[in-house]
Amino acid sequence: MLARVLDYVELDAEMMGAGTVVPEILAALEDQRLPLGWREITEKQLAQSEFFHMEPSVQGHAQLWKDQDGNPLDGQAITISWYWWSCGETGIALVSDFHAGRVLAYEFGCDHQMEHITSHPRYGSQISADQCRVCGCVSVRPESR
Repeated sequence: MLARVLDYVELDAEMMGAGTVVPEILAALEDQRLPLGWREITEKQLAQSEFFHMEPSVQGHAQLWKDQDGNPLDGQAITISWYWWSCGETGIALVSDFHAGRVLAYEFGCDHQMEHITSHPRYGSQISADQCRVCGCVSVRPESR
C-alpha cells in the first residue's frame, strides 16, 4: 500500500514543482526511520501550520524504531500519526506519549525560512505571500485589514 502512496506522492510533487525530498521522507517512514528534518514544534507553531489550514496530500500512521541514520532509537518505538503537504514540502507528526498522557507535535521536511514577498506577479494586491529561501515554497493567504 505505501509503495502506491509513494508513487502517487512523487507524481503529485512533480506536478506541484516540489523537490525530490518527498519520496525520501516517505521511504524513511516505510523503513520505520525518523524522516529528514524531524524537529519538535510548539503548540503555537502547530496552530499556525498547514495542519489546520490545508488538506494533506497524504496521511498515515507509523511506528518508528530508528533515527534518521537507521540506528535504533533509545527506549521504545515512537507511534505517530503523520500528515504530508506536497505543495509545502513539509509534514506534521502527532506523537502520543501514552504514559505521560500528552501529545507532542513534530514537523519534518523542509525547515522553511520564509521571507515576505511584497509583490508577486502571480497574486493580486489583496494577497500576502511568503516564499521559502530554502525550497522555494510559496505560502499565500488573504491580507489582514
